[in-house]
Amino acid sequence: MPSFLPSYEKCKYSLFVSYAFDDDKASLNWISAVKDLIDAKLHRLGKNVKLAYLAGKDPLSQGYVEDELAEEIKQSFAMLIVAGDCYLESGWCDVELQIFTKLYGVEGISKRLFIVAMSKKA
Repeated sequence: MPSFLPSYEKCKYSLFVSYAFDDDKASLNWISAVKDLIDAKLHRLGKNVKLAYLAGKDPLSQGYVEDELAEEIKQSFAMLIVAGDCYLESGWCDVELQIFTKLYGVEGISKRLFIVAMSKKA
């Protein structure tokens, strides 16, 4: 599988945050709050910094959702998976990871994929 790792300058987002909506609700919007903290930290780093994309909070507006997700992931420098109890049951989370893997391959997984587990089950 070919992969390309775009430079930071060519990306629209610093980070694509993949999570299950039910995990965010169950944790009193902890995942949304972490995204806001990441954005605040990035904003303090300088004017050329790109913010994070939070799947589900940042609206998708055109065509097919899967195609739009692929475009947002393609425009992201890295992916952060926040795995809670509901993550593995979410079909969309699986789609996001498959898209990332297809786009970035093994090199992307080893260099630009970060995973946070929110529970023992995750």
